[in-house]
Amino acid sequence: LPRPVLSEAPCSEDTDALLWPPKDDGLDFHEACRLAAETGHSLRLAAGCHLRLQEPVHVKKNKSQLRILGSAGCIIESVGSHCIFTVGGHAGLVVEGIALRHTAPSAMGNGNDVGAAIFA
Repeated sequence: LPRPVLSEAPCSEDTDALLWPPKDDGLDFHEACRLAAETGHSLRLAAGCHLRLQEPVHVKKNKSQLRILGSAGCIIESVGSHCIFTVGGHAGLVVEGIALRHTAPSAMGNGNDVGAAIFA
């Protein structure tokens, strides 16, 4: 795995945060979330970051915690996926300062499916 890029933010709670998007394009968003959850670091989105996800982010490793921090217009949006995040077992998810935009696939299809921004 690539070495995480750590935040240079002056705020003490963000000093160990991984930055998104990374300076090198070696990680996709799903990999960055997995790395943040596995290492215990927060994932901090750059101001104005707008992510459009085709697939949900899975947070399922037992007792792992994914914390995603955003600011100034950050958006995570699903594009036809059942959900944005799936959380299972004893895993946890914290999303701060980010707008979640989810449209259930049924709103675009035949109405046979149901979705949510966060599936736990």
